[in-house]
Amino acid sequence: MKNNFIFLVVSILLLSNYTNAQTYEKPSHWCGTELSKAQKDWLDEYQRNDALYRKKSIAKIYVPVKIHIVGKDDGSGYMSINDAVYNICLLNQKFSKDSVQLYFFLYKDIDYINNSSFYNDGSKTNNIAMQLINSSKIANVMNIYFVNASPGLCGYYNSSNDAIVIINSCAQFNNTTILHQVAHYFSIPHTFEGWKNVYIGPQCDTIVSTGMSKPSNPEKMDGSNCNIAGDGFCDTPPDYLPYRWTCPYNCSYRDPNNTLIHPDSSLYMSYVDDIYANRFSNEEAQAMHANCSSIHSIFTLNAAQNFNAVNSITTISQPIANGNYPCDYIPLSWSKVIGAEKYLVAIYKLGNSNNQVWSRITTDTFTSILASDSLKANLVYNVKVLAFNVGFPCNNWTPMTMFSTSKALLTNDLSNNSYIKIYPNPASNYFLVNYVSENSVGYNLSVIDLNGRVILNKSIHSTIGSEVVETSNWTSGEYFVQLRNADNKILKTEKVIVSK
Repeated sequence: MKNNFIFLVVSILLLSNYTNAQTYEKPSHWCGTELSKAQKDWLDEYQRNDALYRKKSIAKIYVPVKIHIVGKDDGSGYMSINDAVYNICLLNQKFSKDSVQLYFFLYKDIDYINNSSFYNDGSKTNNIAMQLINSSKIANVMNIYFVNASPGLCGYYNSSNDAIVIINSCAQFNNTTILHQVAHYFSIPHTFEGWKNVYIGPQCDTIVSTGMSKPSNPEKMDGSNCNIAGDGFCDTPPDYLPYRWTCPYNCSYRDPNNTLIHPDSSLYMSYVDDIYANRFSNEEAQAMHANCSSIHSIFTLNAAQNFNAVNSITTISQPIANGNYPCDYIPLSWSKVIGAEKYLVAIYKLGNSNNQVWSRITTDTFTSILASDSLKANLVYNVKVLAFNVGFPCNNWTPMTMFSTSKALLTNDLSNNSYIKIYPNPASNYFLVNYVSENSVGYNLSVIDLNGRVILNKSIHSTIGSEVVETSNWTSGEYFVQLRNADNKILKTEKVIVSK
């Protein structure tokens, strides 16, 4: 399973045409994380007593991740669901290594927040963004928010509200921002810890800074102070470079012994271009596991999750290709896939895979688009479905199925000469349906639940009549009562609420 996982993710990386948004050598793509005092105190204690932590066995820890996708006020601009899935896959590829043993899984459904202020500015200085994070985050879960922009930053972890924020362009394929920020979540500092506001100019010999500060005892290349200087890890070499840089590093920056430093371009926690970063050091990995099992010990209460690969693709049965459906009631269904415990359904506007408007995670093989989901009439949409397990959402999606919408179901009846009257509504154990049909040809009276399942389907033969519908075994919720003609066309529709 592990080999298949790595092969799949690596294949995605190699085939992707996405650009790496965090590789630009610009301060606009910096990390905005500052470890809190509590995080620094924990790390200091750990590094002074790491032998005590290492005596404990490194067991698997299952980390629930709640994904929050932020859009504009009108519900547009969402990050692609493909990128959200990719980020979970990337976390598991990198953090499931022997020294880390952290396994990430999707926690329930994806949360959508429609707020243009948050969408365009996810920074810690935006009070609206901070209020929305505090009101929407889930306790004892790693909360990750994806926004369109956070001025000056690619992402950050904010310990004050215990949330990670990443801009969409830094969450695409070939980008490692999420690895960097999750490591901060587990109290891992930058490799250049202690250096602030320092920038080496284009000629490599010029220091440009505003209020420049640097440590009084910089880490030395000979390792003599590695455990008390820099990031405190002895398997990460000295790094004095708190700015974006490309490798190889050719500037002549020297340590207190006048020895040229050689920062490690392979480490995720450096500021080297992400295309070269591919690992955490062993000491960083061990510290993350220790931090998770102590500071975030609530995660250990989660039962083992399903990280098995799903090798089959489901098949969409509804909507049918090029079908037309009322915009407020679109039944969706697909085939069951053996070995898959969940399904992710996504709707895209106008066939554009970057214009996602709706998604849902379900354990069923059916669901519905309802009026509350805000699809519009007289538009073209695409739908696709992913069969997956919560720890391994890395399967292939179905091909897109295109469908169009008409006006809302409750105003889409064919006949003005027929009607349905329901009493009582809301109903408890029963309701009475009075109906009038337009002629004497055979009819069907049917009741459909919000998942598209037909609860009742009864033939009627009179033009005027009534039917008693027993609801004692029904669950509370909304249902559609429909009068259909012999051609199965909807003549009239009314909604009934069952309340227990």
